[in-house]
Amino acid sequence: MRQYAVSALKQYAKSRNLARVSPKALQILDKPSTAPLLGPEITTLGNLLLQGGSPRPGIVARKELWEFLLARGEFTSLITFANRLLFERGTLSLQGDVALNELNWLIHSLIYTKQLVRLDGVMASIISQLSITHKRRAVELIATAFKHLIRDYTNASSIVEGFVKWCRWTKLLNGTCEMVDYMNNRILLRHLLIFIQEKNQDGFATQILLQSLDKVTELVGAAASSQFASTLLNLLQYCRDFKTAETIWNYKVDHDFPIIPQDLTVIMRSYNYQSKYMEIQDVYSKYPNAHHNNLQFDYLLLAHTRTSNWSALRTQFDALFGIGKLPNIHHYEVVIFSMATKGELDSVEMLYKQMLRRRMTPTYSILQSLLLAYYNSGAFVSCFAQFQLFEKYGIKPTEMTYLIMFKVHKQLNNMEGALKLLKTISDTAKSQITEEHLAVMIQMCSRFTNHLVAQELFSVMTDHYRIKPTPVSIAALMDVYIESGLPNEAIRFFKLHIDRLERTHSENIIWVYTKALRANILMKKAGQCTKIMDIIAEKNHETDAAFYLELMRYMIDIEKDFSRAKLTLDELLKHPRLAPKPTHFELLLQEMDKQSNYDQMLGVYDQMLENDVPLNSKVLFFLIKATFQKELYEKTDLSRSLAFLDTLMSRIMVGDMILTGPQKLHPSIFAWPIRAIATKYNPKVALELFNKYNEILLNSKEAQSSTNRLTMTRSLIVLYGELEQWVNFSDAWDTLTQQLSDFAKLPSSTIPNKKLGGIFVGLLSYKVQYLRAIGRLGELPKLVEYLLTSGFNIDNKSWNCIVEALSSDPATIPYCIEYLDDKLVHGYNLIHKYRLLAKISPRSEFVREVSREGKFVPSLYVKSDVFQRVCDNIDRYLLSLEDLDAQLRELVRDRPYFMKSYLLREGPVTTQLLNSHPEFMRDLKANKRIDRKLIM
Repeated sequence: MRQYAVSALKQYAKSRNLARVSPKALQILDKPSTAPLLGPEITTLGNLLLQGGSPRPGIVARKELWEFLLARGEFTSLITFANRLLFERGTLSLQGDVALNELNWLIHSLIYTKQLVRLDGVMASIISQLSITHKRRAVELIATAFKHLIRDYTNASSIVEGFVKWCRWTKLLNGTCEMVDYMNNRILLRHLLIFIQEKNQDGFATQILLQSLDKVTELVGAAASSQFASTLLNLLQYCRDFKTAETIWNYKVDHDFPIIPQDLTVIMRSYNYQSKYMEIQDVYSKYPNAHHNNLQFDYLLLAHTRTSNWSALRTQFDALFGIGKLPNIHHYEVVIFSMATKGELDSVEMLYKQMLRRRMTPTYSILQSLLLAYYNSGAFVSCFAQFQLFEKYGIKPTEMTYLIMFKVHKQLNNMEGALKLLKTISDTAKSQITEEHLAVMIQMCSRFTNHLVAQELFSVMTDHYRIKPTPVSIAALMDVYIESGLPNEAIRFFKLHIDRLERTHSENIIWVYTKALRANILMKKAGQCTKIMDIIAEKNHETDAAFYLELMRYMIDIEKDFSRAKLTLDELLKHPRLAPKPTHFELLLQEMDKQSNYDQMLGVYDQMLENDVPLNSKVLFFLIKATFQKELYEKTDLSRSLAFLDTLMSRIMVGDMILTGPQKLHPSIFAWPIRAIATKYNPKVALELFNKYNEILLNSKEAQSSTNRLTMTRSLIVLYGELEQWVNFSDAWDTLTQQLSDFAKLPSSTIPNKKLGGIFVGLLSYKVQYLRAIGRLGELPKLVEYLLTSGFNIDNKSWNCIVEALSSDPATIPYCIEYLDDKLVHGYNLIHKYRLLAKISPRSEFVREVSREGKFVPSLYVKSDVFQRVCDNIDRYLLSLEDLDAQLRELVRDRPYFMKSYLLREGPVTTQLLNSHPEFMRDLKANKRIDRKLIM
């Protein structure tokens, strides 16, 4: 830095026609860069640069001068030189070539030397000169000055002074210090937001803000203080600090400041997040002049619903249906919303058409309720047409409107559509993007196990939109890690944020602890689970139904205490504040299904009915499965199960079911019985049943999300396979592979979807039958390679079917032996070793433990009967070869594990080897291992 300053100043001296730079000046310039200047040195330097009549230094020379002085801490000298070089002589009028950085250095020096009166004068003059022609530069200067004024966050008086000056300068620039749109004013508001986010621990920021409002009232005026309070309310709701927002609101009310629509919206949102629903209704009624924001009506209707204020809604009903008084638009708004929340789409559409016939123009609330009705009824595709009505009628969507649309994309598993929607909002209404929007998108990633996209969305939220993460988004990303098979990452992320959440007493912090508990359950870390539960109890965090679910899971998976889990659910049923959800019963049903306790499963359903617990797809799935399995076990004609399924599907069609969330069920509740009937009862009956409900579950325009369509396609494959309708089977198989290919090509499919890994389980045996039927078994190895390289699972039944089919064709026998050696023979040997041990020592502790806990039961093994048939086929194949010894040597070298088991059995090849290689066979039978030296 010093060498550049010396060079620039010497050059400047030459430009002034000076013969040389004075020795004293050179001595000054050659001093070490951190040494402060002495008084005479400053005078000498001033004479060099500021001689009367001398030309003014250019911007490059000035820049080097400022850096030269700043490096030595000469802030006072910098101010002196700046007064002469940046302004017209004797005034505060800026010279024409002054750079923004020069003004920043001057402001920094004035603040550092505490010349705050001079700072006010300089800022006022600069703002006046730049406000019209270079307003952005003025904005950046105000932001810089404010940042320097509050840089010492521990000094309350300097922070208050900074807020006062910010209000004064902002009002001078804009005529107001009221800013209710963060994204359009983010340069001015950024450091205010950072202060609020980082320093509101133990109420520190709250006290500073209240003191600042008092000081602004005193020094700038009550009007400015009211405007500043509105700005603060906007920032506080932006970072979800609703308690402080309520404090600032009370300040405005106590001081009789005017209430603007944005103020009312913020306080209604704050009350909503704090579950103060009665206050929402009161405050909305108290300030009718501030009723100019569509979001307010959203919060009001939610408050009516949450408080079950049906008397208020009844008043609207009476006005709507009363005699002698035609309902107005507000009556329609209330009634349509009340029906939309219940998903009564037909009633909503009827009232909407009635309103249009009366030539009423839809309002925001009408369109919002219409969209909500379609969503709650499960008509997700139709939601897009309803969303277009906002544009048709020139009504701006709100953040709640966008939230519904993000949820629509989630229901349809449409990440690409959600990303496009996010971009659209960013381009047109960036300030309306909230944490809830991004949390829905993050949560969506758990469905296709893409933690990389979820991480990127979280980073965009914090870095681009400057939204401070709360338990809403943190728990969402933890869930993605868990669903992606990365519980360790979920715990790492938990540890990264939990201390801050505890310090700031974050709302819903139990969500984060619940996800941490879930991750530790997956990793079987009982000690960590206990530690988390102890922390929750110690800190007295308010639990919720989701926590009880993980508590039950802990008892089932870790403690192996199913009875205690049932007792925990009974306690939840009696809880004064919490209510169980279908997922709690679903957990019990899942465990009972593993144990084939079908009578108990039907008993759980009775318990749900007794306690008015709504149903979901998983509960219905287990209920249907239990009904069918019970009759299949009893080997009856399935008449009761079919009648039950028919009744159930009929009720679903007419909407006569109490269900959770949007009224759209997963097709697995229908697809599983179709497959069960096709494989275990009568495929023709399955086909009749499928055709009966085909329209509502497959071909409807409201059809299913992409994953739901996969479910139905899998059922078709099973159905056509059982009926041996191979043409239809081939079409269905091609449809499935095309759907999977389309998934893989999506921009969001940056990593494989782990949840699709088992998509071919139960299907491959039909594909093998198909290839055998059309005489194209040679294509099977290529199919197996595709499945393995693409990350799809092949179950044990399919492997056995594959190797048996491959052994029937001499051309594919080498692949059969390869798969046996790599995948199946190890499990086969393990099972037979255990059986031998159990036969020799049936009472040993080891055998009892293995039998009790199911240890050493491999997931992949060749079944004994399949092994025998495969070996018979291999015998015939090998004996047909001209050079049997050469082939056996190659197989022993390349496939020793299979060959050991193959040669230990009795067969013609073994008999021939006993004669031709007796030493090798004796060693093999004695040691149960292959010594390749004896045969090669």
